[in-house]
Amino acid sequence: SSKLKDTDIEYIYTSQFDLWKDTIVEEYNFINNALKHVIGEQLTSRVVLEQGVIKNTYTNGVIIYINYTSNDKIVDGITVSAQAYALGGAVE
Repeated sequence: SSKLKDTDIEYIYTSQFDLWKDTIVEEYNFINNALKHVIGEQLTSRVVLEQGVIKNTYTNGVIIYINYTSNDKIVDGITVSAQAYALGGAVE
C-alpha cells in the first residue's frame, strides 16, 4: 500500500487480492448484469431525466436507467434504486 501513496488510488489501504476478491466479483457481476445486454450495440440516446437520473437507449432497444442519487426514483413506471440501475426496453 505504500506504493499507492500520492496516487489516484491511495484510498486503497490494502491491495492484497484475497482481501478484495469477493468485492471484485460482486462489482463485476453488478456491472455485467447491465452491460451484457448491450455488448456490440451503440448508444442511440442519452437523456438526463433529472439531475442524477439518466436514461440510456441502445440500438437493440435495451434501455438502462441509471440513478446516481441517494433516493429511489420511478422512471417510465420502473423503480430505479438509489445508486443503482434498472433495465427496460427489449431486454432478453
